[in-house]
Amino acid sequence: MSLIEDRDAIIEVLEFAEKLFDLLIQRLPQDDRQLFQRAWDETRPTLRQQVDLLRSVTSEQQPTWLGIRRVGLTTNNLVMKLHYLARAASQGWRKKLLALLNRFLDSLASGIPGVEPIKELKEWLESQIEDDPQNPEPDSALKNLYSSQHHIYFRERA
Repeated sequence: MSLIEDRDAIIEVLEFAEKLFDLLIQRLPQDDRQLFQRAWDETRPTLRQQVDLLRSVTSEQQPTWLGIRRVGLTTNNLVMKLHYLARAASQGWRKKLLALLNRFLDSLASGIPGVEPIKELKEWLESQIEDDPQNPEPDSALKNLYSSQHHIYFRERA
């Protein structure tokens, strides 16, 4: 993939994460939901700033892009990561998706400053979302969320 395709793929993952946080926060018990919603309202602008920062990347020599390339979020490494993230999302495998998203955000945070609050909120949210042992089926709302988005690059590969 080219610089623009790689950049836009990372943006698609961050935009999906934003919608995923909205979905998962609404599932929390009322008291937890209020706490998380306030924290998310404070963190969401940080996510959007990161998206704007990425959109400003137009050259492989920009420091932001050099950092992203250094942590393995470009070309074939990125394609592989996108494939497995998309597979987990499209199949509704919430626990697996959250674990993979954590790795992705960890890499992104290592490559560019400012991603840490997003990753940390995701980790705290994940600790509050429990799998329902009575319903081990894939998460249909997660599947619907992924399939309702128009992903050009954030998708499974053959």
